[in-house]
Amino acid sequence: MSVEAADEPTRHVKRREVAGSALSQLGSPVAMLDSLLSCMIHVLSNGLEIPVLARHFLIPSAFVASLIWISPPAAASDCWTAEYETRFSDPGGPTFYWRRNKLASAALNPYHYLVDECVAPGDDQRFFVHGLYGRGAPTYELYKEQSQLHVATGDSTWKELGISRTTKGGAASFYLTGEEILGPGAHHLKAFIPGDNTDANGFLWSWNPGMKAIVTDIDGTLTKDDLQQYLDIIYDIGPLDYVPEPKPGAVELMQFWGSRNFAVVYITARPSYLKDVTIQWLHDLGFPLGPVICYGASGGVLPPIGSNETIRYKSKRIDDFEERLGTRFVVAYGNSDTDRDAFCQAAEVEPERIFMIDCATCAPPADCPHKLVEDNWHGHLADLEGYGIPVISQPCD
Repeated sequence: MSVEAADEPTRHVKRREVAGSALSQLGSPVAMLDSLLSCMIHVLSNGLEIPVLARHFLIPSAFVASLIWISPPAAASDCWTAEYETRFSDPGGPTFYWRRNKLASAALNPYHYLVDECVAPGDDQRFFVHGLYGRGAPTYELYKEQSQLHVATGDSTWKELGISRTTKGGAASFYLTGEEILGPGAHHLKAFIPGDNTDANGFLWSWNPGMKAIVTDIDGTLTKDDLQQYLDIIYDIGPLDYVPEPKPGAVELMQFWGSRNFAVVYITARPSYLKDVTIQWLHDLGFPLGPVICYGASGGVLPPIGSNETIRYKSKRIDDFEERLGTRFVVAYGNSDTDRDAFCQAAEVEPERIFMIDCATCAPPADCPHKLVEDNWHGHLADLEGYGIPVISQPCD
């Protein structure tokens, strides 16, 4: 099996090297504190008012300090990033076993998806594939057909991990235990359906406790507006492809955090059948790859906008990362009151590090004084670059 690997991971590595060299002069947190005190003395001795000092130095330094306490500056590491293999050759195998499946594949578009798995190193690893044609109505779930699970080996080949058959509901399960489990880090997986010669992308993320991460919504936060996801769905019905427009500055913002060695977790209310096209969109535009957590299963519709279900789902997934894996979310990004409420309800997301963009209904409540951003991410990114946030270390061993 041959593949052609994408160039994107290489660009991420080079970007980190540049960022690391530019910020190497920052030194340790002790040195940064010494610089802070020296600057305070200089500013006060020149008669600047305290509000000016606070606006231009103390507040940015407080933001940086709130990140630095988590981890000292370090050389960039790729322990959380994934290699994305762009091509997957047909490994051969049977065609459809059931005629009804063949008819469904001819009449409806495939929306197979592979659920991302996030585990602690050494834990048993479970993978779930859902074979699906169409969405909403009509929908057809792949019936008792073969599904193969493969992992990218890093040398432009794929290794088969197992073969399973879908259940009557279209789901296939794979379990790795003992010596079969994949090692720490990130692994690109593909679920291959021999019957229709299609595959679905997914990732295994095996993280040590204490990983530092950014959590972000997608539609309206990283895309131009919430309408983009519906255009993605509508265009996918026909022969045309639609590429959602990114929010100005969104790619650069996520790349900034990636260059500082923070993991990025994408939690979206998109239904799971859009997961594969979402991963492809993030990769093609240059977003750093990270876990993509979609809402629900099968071909169900999106949860109602503003619903308590959306809030519950997002806050629960954030808490799951924190409680089960020890992940520490240091900054959160969204664009709606559901994002705001989910982030504010999550146990460990600090309100002053929650940023909401273009959200007219997101007035900060007294118990969650988050930050508001308008139009684009360029101004916020410029602030971050001015803060001197260093490259951090991650618990990768």
